[in-house]
Amino acid sequence: MSMKHENELISSESQARRLEEIGHKLVLLLQQPDVSRKVHNGYSENEWSVMQILGHMVEMIPFWTNHCYLIIAANEESFQFGRELDAQERVEGINRGTNLELDEIVIILKQVIYETIQAIRSMSIKDRGKKGFHIKFGQMTVAEVIENLIVLHTEDHFDQISSALQIK
Repeated sequence: MSMKHENELISSESQARRLEEIGHKLVLLLQQPDVSRKVHNGYSENEWSVMQILGHMVEMIPFWTNHCYLIIAANEESFQFGRELDAQERVEGINRGTNLELDEIVIILKQVIYETIQAIRSMSIKDRGKKGFHIKFGQMTVAEVIENLIVLHTEDHFDQISSALQIK
């Protein structure tokens, strides 16, 4: 995942709208005919299936949103946050996707995205400028966490799902 560090603060409204748009596009994509037959396919042999990606997304989006709140509450730039790729909750999220039906996970995804959009819109400029120290990427503002670990991350997974379903 490429990281985007901000020279200027991207507005919360811009991030909320982008997340809303990608969520809407994703739901429309997943509701297309014959999609349910392909959701257990990855876009290549060694990649996650669509359901695994969706399981990851419904875990990942609130995970990073919660970390934004932890950074805000910590009120110290040295606050360390993040996780390793093999973190238990991350792996469980990926696996959870394989145990749900497509309709179930779409409902959860819509709710998660809605709640995150509301959270993004509710954060003040001061809150969005607070900094923490990501264990892999270093110092990040809350706005950068939203941009890189929620919005761009969700957009990247949309592209993976589109490729796996061979729908653009």
